[in-house]
Amino acid sequence: MTSLRGTSARALIGLIALIFFTAASCSESKEVGAAQVKEELSPDQAPEITVALKRKEEAERIVCLGGTITETVFALGRGDWVVGVDTSSSHPSAVEGLPKVGYHRAFSAEGVAGLEPTLVLHTEETGSEIALEQIAALNLDIHEIPSPHDEDSAVQSIRTIGQLLGASERAELLIQDLENDLDEVQGLVAKDTRRPTVVFLYGRGGGIMMIAGQNTSAQHIIELAGGENPEFDFESYKPFSSEAFIKLDPEYILMMTHGLESVGGKEAVLDLPGVNMTRAGKGDGQIIHIDDLKLLGYGPRMGQAALELFEAIHPEINK
Repeated sequence: MTSLRGTSARALIGLIALIFFTAASCSESKEVGAAQVKEELSPDQAPEITVALKRKEEAERIVCLGGTITETVFALGRGDWVVGVDTSSSHPSAVEGLPKVGYHRAFSAEGVAGLEPTLVLHTEETGSEIALEQIAALNLDIHEIPSPHDEDSAVQSIRTIGQLLGASERAELLIQDLENDLDEVQGLVAKDTRRPTVVFLYGRGGGIMMIAGQNTSAQHIIELAGGENPEFDFESYKPFSSEAFIKLDPEYILMMTHGLESVGGKEAVLDLPGVNMTRAGKGDGQIIHIDDLKLLGYGPRMGQAALELFEAIHPEINK
């Protein structure tokens, strides 16, 4: 009996030692993985990604505050982790059945908290500050994703979200597809030197109609697709006026699909004062509309939007 007890004790001690050794090895492995990510990221990003690495195999409960963020999360194959979105999230169609927490610039903190998320992703445009502070007070994991505004920031946004969700490999595949589309449209633009004039109109029902000027996302995508804005004497957006539009005299009018629908469709746009006195108003099929997030979200489909717009304003390539 004494010998048996001694053997059991030694076995127990060995088992305890094995458990401690295994835990230490796992901890060391995680620390090495985190260090590798820190080398790839800027110092302010590294601590956030370290947290993500420790749980990357675990399902999250994500609330997305921003349409481009939502689209990217789904494109990364993490759509089944999303439990709520804001009202700007319109792609993919799977988001239609998800709970909505309001528009990302005026979301409901109570609505977010009620979904019991483990992770909240938002843009720097998300507000109000009070609502964000209320969410932070719940000790939720919150990450701000910079809003993309060009090709480089679109790539960085996809990569950052991929790292946070433990989907870096999928993110790099998305980035490769995006860059391939952009390379294709740049090649087409280089071969076709014609630069049709395009004016972007922002419509959102209730009589709201704005003209996009310089230094806007709309201007960038137009130029990327081989078009050009007419000579503008203003930046950002300003209310539509017949005098201004006649002066611009664009060959094409560009709008977001939902925006066009909200103002009554193409006929309603053609009925705007002065539009029928421009080249766009006199032509056939000169009003172009592209899915809202695809056109101005600067997400994974940005390259597709540029290709679609190029083909629309260079119809001769399809002949």
